[in-house]
Amino acid sequence: IVELVGPRSILVGHSLENDLKAMRLFHDRLLDTALLFEHSKGAAYKHALRWLVNKYLDRRIQHGDDGHDSVTDARCAMELAKLKISRGPRFGEQRSDNERLSARLKRHGKASVLCDRPGVLSQYQLDDTHLVNCESDAAVVSSLVKLAPQPQYDFLWGQLFDVRHYCKMQHDREEAAAAAWMAEGAEGEGTDHDHDAGEGEGDGAGDSDGAKRPGGAAAAAAAADAAAASQQFDPTTYGLPASASARSVVRAVDDAVHAVYEALPPSAVFMVFSGQGATPPVKKLLARRSAAKPGEWGANQERGLE
Repeated sequence: IVELVGPRSILVGHSLENDLKAMRLFHDRLLDTALLFEHSKGAAYKHALRWLVNKYLDRRIQHGDDGHDSVTDARCAMELAKLKISRGPRFGEQRSDNERLSARLKRHGKASVLCDRPGVLSQYQLDDTHLVNCESDAAVVSSLVKLAPQPQYDFLWGQLFDVRHYCKMQHDREEAAAAAWMAEGAEGEGTDHDHDAGEGEGDGAGDSDGAKRPGGAAAAAAAADAAAASQQFDPTTYGLPASASARSVVRAVDDAVHAVYEALPPSAVFMVFSGQGATPPVKKLLARRSAAKPGEWGANQERGLE
């Protein structure tokens, strides 16, 4: 390669950084089809060569079990590069409905800010957005309040996680309680639970079913008491149980929304979106559907998933 390629030569290929790294070479005159045809999700993503060839050259490559044919890959990359040059720099751009809002705003001279967890921000390495790492909901709110009045930013986005985390913890606790209750019932089958429960101490000792079974009489009574104690604030409106911890979580969200609203300039548009709901049960059903053998997953299961 060193004998064939001079300092003014142009290398053409797909994801050339991998080839150059493998050969321990540096070359700064490149036409890389992974970069020439931008991904709709931004620079952090790249189209596979086989996808580009299928879409723009109407051919299939890399579909067998024999691995890649390096000659075919190189020729296809050259054809794609020539096609891009002949059609112009905007050929292959995917805007339409898949264009990011931040990218569209940038085209119109608007600046965007994204305030979120580092794990989320790492998925959006965008050159058109100012990213702010926030380790907590409080940090998200603090950043939004600080940035909202600054005139150089036209669009701000922040995401709150505390309600989602609380819902997940509740779901995990309910599942653990249900599993423990079923295990206890299996182990104590044939014993006199009513007699044992009657000798117990504490609230609900005389009602083993209500005290131990998730969602039983004790749980219902506790939920009713909590709801009655907070007539001005009902967390069940948010899909949360009527408990002191739920009220605290949702109050914090209300306070956060209010703080951001108060920091906005008078002409701002303030939009609040809810999350997607409880996803753990859906993920479990999706896993069951993927693992199901022929005939094990039917129309009834599919309706339940929907």
